Amino acid sequence: MSHQSDKHVCLVCSKSYERPDHLRRHVQSHQNHRQFRCRLCPKGFNRADLLQRHESAHTRDVDRPHGPRRTDRTSQACNACVRAKAKCSDLKPCIRCQAKCIECRLSDSSLGLTYLNARSQDRQSRSSEANQEFRSLYQQEVMMLNEGRERIANDTNIEAQSAIIGDICTFSSMFEDVDFSWFDSGLLDLTVGTSGNMTSCDTRVTAHDKTNDNADSTLTNNRYLGSLFRSRSEAYQRCAWTSWHPSRFQHSFHGQDVINLGAGNSRERTTLLMKASTGRRMGSTLDDACRDHLLVLVTAMKISHFSIHSFPPAELLNDLVRFFFVQESASLVPSIHPSTFSCFHARPELLLGIIAAGAVIVPERRIQVTGLVMHEILRAAMAQLYESDNSTTRDLQALQAYLRALEVGAWSGLKRKTEIACSFMQPGYTMLFQAGAFSSPSEQELAGGLDQGTQKLDTVWKSWAMRESLKRLAIRAFIHDSQVSMAYFQAPTISYAELNMAVPYPPSLWFAEGSKEWRQDFLLCNSGSRRLLLTEVLADVTVLETCSGEADLQLCCFAAIHALANQVWDLQQQFALLFAAPEAKRRRTDSWCMSRQRDLYHDLMTIRMYCERHVAHHEISFLLEYVMMTLHTPMAYMQRFAGKEGESEARRVAPVVSEWGQSSAARVAIWHAGQVLRRAREFPPTALQNFYAVATYHAALVLWTYSILGNRSPTQAEIVISDGINRNGSTDNSSMTLVMLDGEENDDARAFCILGHGTPGLSHPAYTGVKGTFCTLADPVLIMQLAADTLRGNLLSTDHAPPLLVGNLIGLMEDLGSSLGHSSPGRSSRTSTTGSTG
Repeated sequence: MSHQSDKHVCLVCSKSYERPDHLRRHVQSHQNHRQFRCRLCPKGFNRADLLQRHESAHTRDVDRPHGPRRTDRTSQACNACVRAKAKCSDLKPCIRCQAKCIECRLSDSSLGLTYLNARSQDRQSRSSEANQEFRSLYQQEVMMLNEGRERIANDTNIEAQSAIIGDICTFSSMFEDVDFSWFDSGLLDLTVGTSGNMTSCDTRVTAHDKTNDNADSTLTNNRYLGSLFRSRSEAYQRCAWTSWHPSRFQHSFHGQDVINLGAGNSRERTTLLMKASTGRRMGSTLDDACRDHLLVLVTAMKISHFSIHSFPPAELLNDLVRFFFVQESASLVPSIHPSTFSCFHARPELLLGIIAAGAVIVPERRIQVTGLVMHEILRAAMAQLYESDNSTTRDLQALQAYLRALEVGAWSGLKRKTEIACSFMQPGYTMLFQAGAFSSPSEQELAGGLDQGTQKLDTVWKSWAMRESLKRLAIRAFIHDSQVSMAYFQAPTISYAELNMAVPYPPSLWFAEGSKEWRQDFLLCNSGSRRLLLTEVLADVTVLETCSGEADLQLCCFAAIHALANQVWDLQQQFALLFAAPEAKRRRTDSWCMSRQRDLYHDLMTIRMYCERHVAHHEISFLLEYVMMTLHTPMAYMQRFAGKEGESEARRVAPVVSEWGQSSAARVAIWHAGQVLRRAREFPPTALQNFYAVATYHAALVLWTYSILGNRSPTQAEIVISDGINRNGSTDNSSMTLVMLDGEENDDARAFCILGHGTPGLSHPAYTGVKGTFCTLADPVLIMQLAADTLRGNLLSTDHAPPLLVGNLIGLMEDLGSSLGHSSPGRSSRTSTTGSTG
């Protein structure tokens, strides 16, 4: 090959080629991305033709089942078989060396492991365990070195490269149970030098020895990184919230095909009466006539595989309706007007949705199951209603019933219901758009009817209540869509730019018990000027200072945070593409993503400062910390790494999660994760459920993953000592600062997030019963226990059965903690609820 005539020269090894495609194929061998993966085995190739030739060898045996079979190629032959040009085997000592009673030794240029023949079995038994550990560690480090090669190539300081390699090798035992028989050891001959060229590996190995002298000690201490992916995946398979395998013999009422509640026992009636007697009282009462309407609706459905043994009496149903409105009055997004609501005039579908929404969160298992059955009936009834009467697609009560069906299904704690509810969100949102819920109608006619008689005033009040209910229903749908997106990692359906309705009126108007009281408040908060649009608030939340008495400030801020959460989701999708992009594109796009991340973080901090001054609320504080956590965390990768999508997917995303664990963003993320747990403990009793329960689990997952990636035993300064922590969070040993992630923000916390100074940990709430006040992140088992205890601590001692979602999350977190094979002292009893999979 003439170098003068060839125009295409490799910049790495100076080889030249006549054709550009040949050069491109050659450069791919240097990059070693092995992007062409075999579908039948773990092998990867840099060239498509090599993959095609390899896969043809797989299919050869399938095409000729009765012909001669192809034997797999040995990954590395011993010296004796190489000299004799004989067939060797992967199992060492090989069969040929054992038969000939000769020494089975690999070449010195390979892994440096010696396998002895049968005459030296005693010496082999003493050294085989150490050799296997060394081989595993060596191959794991090789894999991590190749993954971090491009990042190291950009550094010009050899000491900085050595430090990076040492950090990467800290996480090497994460892959200790991976089969590396397919690994190409020839790749060790090439590494990236300080100037980006390919050099020998001697310098790199020497640098690695300086940063990690005690490899055996590292392997021994990396017990959490070496935890089984399989056991974590099995934890998700056991959880009814995350696991559902559709079967042809299952149907909508599978496992819940009977309504058999009746009047309930004395404990159930007492529990429900206690829950329904708190909060605002509802004027309307569900009587026997309303119960008959519900019974007619249920029986008219003519549902197969379903029977009614005992339909609940009117008293029990009325308590469920009252309990629903108690929860509605405490919500930041109430959408059913309580003062104008009438059980008798309400659609039976809406009544069914209200009863189902109240029943599934009552801490009594039989009532919860009845609520799940009514939810299935409601789903079928809504489909029949829309098909039989198309005008109901614009009916307010029908839309309210549809959204309640979506909410009950999404937060039911059962995978089947969750999947169906998330699949049917788009039709409901489309009907809201077509009904004009996201636009701002004129309100001049309302002002003209305020000076009329009592009857006219009642009409104006009810008309205003319907408009405000539709507006709040649209905002509630947007918030529900955003929360489902965050909880289940799916794209939002409603764009925040489409919220073109006027800002909602303050709660004093919404909860006015009569038209006269409403008129007084309406005149006070209606100055006659143009009302702000919600999109204007989303663009700049500080504009609310101009109309503080004319709008529901808490709801506006709540919607603004969810709008930012949708933007965070968009940014995370960009980051996900960067992980798989070539290095050149990563450098071009990464700066934009980091700039966008800083802008969103600034916007979230601005909203937090405004909310702390004007609209402090536990749900708002919780949501702010959670969104700031997800801004700095590849949350979907965290759940895959934990085993949600199976063992193979956990291994695939492990390098991405490991890279995140070494970044400063990880420290910011775990700080906000600790704050999420802190805000979760501030929730009123039984209020930590639905999205907030899932968000608490996500925060625990971030802390747990960071703990696993930390991969070290606690130092002496990190040992939990009851009296060893000062008020500023430092131990008696001033050389080590303990940073309480779920404590108040101080200089130590800021130094940890920015500089990495200090040892992060969590506090032990009083109800956990664990001795000590500081839990270091070196113990991932205890982290999951504390998170599970946070959910459990929000339940009342009189609650006999938590909501299904809360119970399943507690069980899942405890299973993930126990999957590491360790248990912590003071561990609470396991609470797990699988419920019905119907």
